[in-house]
Amino acid sequence: MLKINKAAEPDFLKNYKKKYNPQNWDDYKNDNIKVELKKYIAYNEQKINENNLCVYCERKIDIDNNDGHIEHIRPRDKFPQYFQEYNNLAVSCNSKNSCGNKKSGKYESKFISPIEENPEEFITYDEFTGEIIPKDERNKERVEYTVEEVLNLNEYNLCRARKIVLMELNKAKNYGYFECISDNYEEYYTLIEFYKKNFR
Repeated sequence: MLKINKAAEPDFLKNYKKKYNPQNWDDYKNDNIKVELKKYIAYNEQKINENNLCVYCERKIDIDNNDGHIEHIRPRDKFPQYFQEYNNLAVSCNSKNSCGNKKSGKYESKFISPIEENPEEFITYDEFTGEIIPKDERNKERVEYTVEEVLNLNEYNLCRARKIVLMELNKAKNYGYFECISDNYEEYYTLIEFYKKNFR
């Protein structure tokens, strides 16, 4: 999960709110506003090494081809007061098995918010399986709730992809070209940083 540092709410969004006075998310249907907003968030807050990454799984999102969706961290059905709060918005991939689509309306206070907290303080990785695991016992319940129950970030394909990245990094380190590969990796930014801190 990426730590999101929110940029200032863009003027085009403020102007949209003044012009249309939206009462719910369905009112965000004019002026191509959702596409513009998604691009703004992705390019200003979720861009790593020239790639736009999903806030949750950290896979690439092809924003220019309208991939991904605007994610309400606090779901709008449970928290209608936040439906247009800019600091509640991020961009998630469109995976059906994980991330925002899997999360849907699930949210409890124990959810690790990538906007309000730094996920790296709670999670780490199993170097052999690629699974996201709790950094310590203190946060086990929150990590398991967020990663397993809500976002399904340890589903088979994600773990396999992360395991392959770890294997490639090990190989690069052993053969002396770690710098070439690690600084130009397109996905899984937090995993790369984990490897650099622990195995470099």
